[in-house]
Formats: sequence, C-alpha cells, structure tokens
Amino acid sequence: MKNKKISFNETGLFSKLICDFVNSDLKLDFFNQSFFQLKDIKNHIKYSEKKDNTILLNVLKEQYKKTNFFNSKLSLIQSNINSLQNNNTYTVTTGHQLNICSGPLFLIYKIISVLAYTHYLNKNIDTCHFVPCFWMATEDHDFEEIKNIKLYGKDYNWNLSTLDAVGNLPTDSISIFLDQIRDVLSATENGINLLDIYDFVYTKNINYADATRALLTSFFGNHGLVVVDGNHPKLKQLFVNDLKEEVCNQFVYNTVLRNNNLIKTQYKPEINAMQANIFYLNNKKRKKIIFDKGVFSTSDSIYKWSKNELLSEIETYPERFSPNVLLRPLYQERVMNNLIYIGGPSELSYWLQLVIMFKERKQVFPFLALRSHFLILSKKTIKMQKKLGFQDFDLFIPYNKQLRKVINSRSPIKTKKYFQVLNELLLDFEKKFHSIDGFPMNSFYVFQKRFNSEFKRLESKILRFEKTKNANVLNQLKFINENIFPNNIAQERVISFIPYYLKYGPHFFDLLIRESSIFGNKYTILKEDE
Repeated sequence: MKNKKISFNETGLFSKLICDFVNSDLKLDFFNQSFFQLKDIKNHIKYSEKKDNTILLNVLKEQYKKTNFFNSKLSLIQSNINSLQNNNTYTVTTGHQLNICSGPLFLIYKIISVLAYTHYLNKNIDTCHFVPCFWMATEDHDFEEIKNIKLYGKDYNWNLSTLDAVGNLPTDSISIFLDQIRDVLSATENGINLLDIYDFVYTKNINYADATRALLTSFFGNHGLVVVDGNHPKLKQLFVNDLKEEVCNQFVYNTVLRNNNLIKTQYKPEINAMQANIFYLNNKKRKKIIFDKGVFSTSDSIYKWSKNELLSEIETYPERFSPNVLLRPLYQERVMNNLIYIGGPSELSYWLQLVIMFKERKQVFPFLALRSHFLILSKKTIKMQKKLGFQDFDLFIPYNKQLRKVINSRSPIKTKKYFQVLNELLLDFEKKFHSIDGFPMNSFYVFQKRFNSEFKRLESKILRFEKTKNANVLNQLKFINENIFPNNIAQERVISFIPYYLKYGPHFFDLLIRESSIFGNKYTILKEDE
C-alpha cells in the first residue's frame, strides 16, 4: 500500500483540543507536556525513580499460566514480564474494551501504536527496555458495545443477556456467534487460519478475559505484547487507600471539577465531573455505588452500607470494587506506572481532566500519546476518487459539500460566477441610489434581500437538475462515503480488521506498524496498490 499523510486539522474529525495537543500548542497552563519527543523521554528516565513492579509481575505470571494459547511462542512475552522487575524496564500501554473477535479497526490501531512506539524506543534508547502492554477493560459491563462486528456491510452479534463484567463472561455461547461468520472466513486460506484461532481461544478458555488474552497473543505475541487484566484481588489491594479516600472525601469529583474549570477557559471537557465513581462487582452484576441521606447503596438498592461498613468491605474484599472511567486511569497507573499511555482522542481528552487528581494523589502522570489513525482506501475507492477529481482532503468534507463541488465542476451553469456578476451590479445600483437625495433605500434593500433568497432557490433547483443529470456521480459519491464513513461514522469505528486480514494475513499488522506515527502528528491514508 502507498501512504499519504495529512494534518489532523485538515480532516475536520478532531476537536480543537486534540489538534492543539498534536501540534504542541495546547493552551493549558497546568499541563506543559503536550506532544513529547524522544529527548523528553530520555530526560524523564534520567531524573525519575521507578517503582517496584513485583506484584504486577507475579499476577501476570499467574494470569498467563491459566490461559490456553493457540500455537503461540511465549518466550518474548515471558522475557518482557520477567524484565518488569528490572529498574531499567518501562511500560508503554494502551487499553480498550474487549470487542468480540478484536474488532473494530481502531482497537487494532491502538495496539499497533504501542508496538510501534516500543520498537522505536528499544532501538533508540539502548540503556533501557520498553515493554508493550494492553490493559483489558475486563470490568466494563456494557456488553452492548462489544457484542458485534461488521463484515462486508453485515452485522453479526454475540447474543447473551448479562449485567456482569465482560471479562467474567463464559465463552461457551461464542460458538454460536462463530457459526454465523464461519462461511465468510472459510472463503480464503487466511480466513481459515483466523477461524482456527477463534475456535481455539474461545473454546479452550473458560472466561472471556483469558480468551481475549489468548487471541491478542496469537496476533501480537511475536512482538512481545503483554496483556494485563486489572480485575485481580492482589492488584486491587494496591488501590485500597484510593478507594477509601474516594468514599470519605470524593476526591475524583472535587479535582475533576477544578480541572474542568481550567479546561473550560479554552476547550470543552470530555466528561462532566461525577459524584459516584465506584462500582460494586459481585454476584455477576456491576452496579454503581451511590451516596444518599447518609447511606451508601448500589444503584439497584440491593446492597447497602454505612460508611464504616463500606470502608471495612473495601479493606477486606477490594476485588469487589471497580473504578469508573474517571477513576480507572489512577488505578491503572497504581498498577502499571506507565512511561507512556497511548489513547484515542476521547481518552486523551478525559485524561487531561485528571492532571490535578494525579498530582494530589501523588501519582506520576504518564506521557500521553495519540494513537495512530488510518484511512484505508480500496482500489475501487481510489478509482472513483480520481473520476470525481477529489484530492485526499476532499474525502473528509461533508457529503453535501462534496456533491456541490463535483456538480459545480461539471455543470455549464456557473452559479457562483453569475452571482458575483449580479452582486457587483447590485453594488453599483446601491452606490447610484445612495447618491440620489431622498431615494427610499429600504425599498432597494428589500429587493436585494429578495434577490439573494430567490437566487438561492434557483441554485437549489439547478442542483436538483444536475443531480438528476449526473446520477452516476451520486452513485460514486455514495460508494466512497459508505466505505470511508459508513453511516456517517469513521471507517475505523465501524469496520472490522477481518476483511484486511483475509486479504493480507498477519502482514497487515506489520504494514500498520511500519506506517504508524511515532512522535508524529499526521493522519495516514493508506491506498491499495492499483
């Protein structure tokens, strides 16, 4: 594939905050890190003190021991896990929900970004070792967001009714889901190999967390990716003091509120400060803990505690308590102590809302990096792009503007030119009428307003006429937009990686790693070779 890189600003897909972040122009006095470079990493390593990772190391060994892997060589992963006890080892991490079959595309892009960064750092800083990590959102209970994939325009769903944390879900019902996509995957050799992986990891592992670890290891084990499940009693023990402090003083709400007030001077905060930030995870349910009239209870009122009772249970059974989206980054850093956290635009936006919280909780804030973004253009899409005379940045403008641009370039009726001519004539009229004493200018302005309105109506009728005349243009535009913005949503958030894996096999991942942006600020368009 060929590549073309354009600025994030040119796409129109990103907020002002994210554009300023990648352009090192973030207007936030409390955060001066912005888009870091290699020299910043070296300085941080030189002057920072690395904390002990023994507990994480032991938990990872336990988690990997109980996972059944598909034909995976674990030597590099085991070496990376063992290296966590060394003072010169640092982790680079991303995280995400456990989407079925590891779709959609942007989940793969996040992992690819971590691998690209660690490859680069290991090559350029030979005194240290950098380990790529993926933090599984095993405690998330929003099953609706992970249960389906889209293949060749068709949706496939894992049908299950649950309120449990997704990592705890049994894998036995996934076989029915796999039967839905079996014919699609069996059409190619790469698809058959992929199906073998899915069949193994989802039938040989009892719970969904272990199955996902096995699946990601099948894809990225040769790069040493370490997959972390934070839903573990020994890891939760590291977070007991923070959980208790949140119950007593609501530090999340208070610090995020202050942080948001600073952000609001320049940008719109991603998430509002919330007063309830802890979930109770028990009996196959994850329910938010709320405080009302001196009593703590789950949102369904099944469990109730006094403050002392709740603090006591946190101390005794920390694994029953699960952080929400604003508290999870602090928990993650208590466990990982990452050098770099790589996330998507929304993630980085809400991480920036946590700077004050990290400072007051005395936790080192990691370097933040925006994951790589790709738009993949098929041969057919490229062909139609050329027929329409579109530049790459034209692919990102709204459909109606695309349509007008194409129609205006092909139509013999140059409405824009005609309007300029007529408008100049009206301006001459205005000057002439102004020079006449007592001329009723309001009458002219009413006429001018009516003219502009009628010209727009005429323009709309001309556009409708040209659309009928150029039906093939509409079809070409529709095809392009259905492929790059299906249902007006970015390609990466809808389409699974599977069609590309069927076509290119594991080399698809290697291609993405090579094309990833490292210390860069560009959006990458990948074009299939014609």
